[in-house]
Amino acid sequence: METLHTIQKSICLDSILPIMEHLNSGQATERTLHEIVDSMVRQLEVQTVAVVEINPETEYLEIHNFFGLSWEFCKNYRKPIVSDILRSLIWKGNPIYVADSAAMPELAAEIRLEKPAASIITLPLVSGHQPIGFMYADSAEINHFDENMQKLFTLFTNLASMAISRKRIIDQNLRLNSRDADSGALRFDHFFPRLQEMYHRARRLNESFSLLLVDVEKFGSIVQQYGMEMARQVLREVSDLLENNLRVYDGFCRFGADEFLVGLPVTGENTAMDAARKILRVIQNSVFTSQSIKVNVLIGMAAYPNHAASLNGLITATKNGLLSARRGDLEERIGKSTEIFD
Repeated sequence: METLHTIQKSICLDSILPIMEHLNSGQATERTLHEIVDSMVRQLEVQTVAVVEINPETEYLEIHNFFGLSWEFCKNYRKPIVSDILRSLIWKGNPIYVADSAAMPELAAEIRLEKPAASIITLPLVSGHQPIGFMYADSAEINHFDENMQKLFTLFTNLASMAISRKRIIDQNLRLNSRDADSGALRFDHFFPRLQEMYHRARRLNESFSLLLVDVEKFGSIVQQYGMEMARQVLREVSDLLENNLRVYDGFCRFGADEFLVGLPVTGENTAMDAARKILRVIQNSVFTSQSIKVNVLIGMAAYPNHAASLNGLITATKNGLLSARRGDLEERIGKSTEIFD
């Protein structure tokens, strides 16, 4: 007859093996973390589980995977790591175990999430010695997390750390692959989803949205005179100038051999023209590469909804604006679309 201990070990392995298979096969991290949270709820018999991650851009704590919490609570949970307790947990890696919240009310109140809890346990999530958040669980029973429970909690926390670490490595590789090798700017196929977001926001909120198409003039002559590597350096430095002279919520990508497409959300026609003039002025006043190459540009502009009703139409209108710049006043060097596109 199987002992209770043997049965518990079997149940635990049945929970962990699918998680390991997900990690090994490269399954989506969200699915793996969901499996981890679900297994913790069943194995640890808790009322709440949460994977609390540090947002690498804001360094605020956020909850993306959870059980026993309301969606509204998790959506609004944005917590800075300022208290001594959280700093000790995350930056120093010190676990926190509250066996009885009534005996340690201040500590319990600081780390508790949404619901009242009699006992609470947290462990830091770590990736390559770098803190990435913490794992949280609580129970309505005091002294719920005995020695075996704590070992299981540690095991699941380590699995979650592996899953998150793997996701961040994949995301970093995707970001590297999303960049154009010559200019360092985003590739159009990676920038297009962001353009779609800008367009749909403008349409939904009845806002303006503009595009600029920046054409590096006589790029072929630069290649012939200075060579391809020096021409690539020109593109990289033009890309850097665009990056440094756009707003944080603007964006751009390499669009053609010698072109950059700039997205300007919440921007009408007049403000877009001001942005184009600023870009033109900065580039004209700069020299590029160790050869002190002078570069000039032509810029096409189109605005939604003035020049187009759709995103594809707006891109076409921006090309039309660039054509107008080529045909127009060479001093101005900036052209608006002369047609309205669907």
